[in-house]
Amino acid sequence: METLLKIFDRVKQVEGIDSDYKLAKSLNTTGANISKWKSKSKIPYDVLHEYCNSSGVSIEWVLNGEGPVYRKELNLSEEVDRLKDENKTLKDDLKKMDDFLDLVEERRSRNRRDPLPGVEGT
Repeated sequence: METLLKIFDRVKQVEGIDSDYKLAKSLNTTGANISKWKSKSKIPYDVLHEYCNSSGVSIEWVLNGEGPVYRKELNLSEEVDRLKDENKTLKDDLKKMDDFLDLVEERRSRNRRDPLPGVEGT
């Protein structure tokens, strides 16, 4: 694990902040705790774990500066486009099924009204 100051710098970087006061707010703690942790060069793991869980930032990146910044970097616009396409396909399929059912019902209704000669209606 890298030095605590580098860990704090990465959190500040991803949060777009530059003060320990704002760092304390981001980590849901107090400025006094930040000072205490700096003096001991230690931070409780659960504080970082909670921060990463709530922010989506990768714990590996916070601790080591390696890998993607976020746990899973999604291209949201691509995902939205994919879901829109899937939704359109489903709507098209549903429309085809509705059209087919309408056709079946129409033919049923016609057969009830106009049975074939010599065949009794159902």
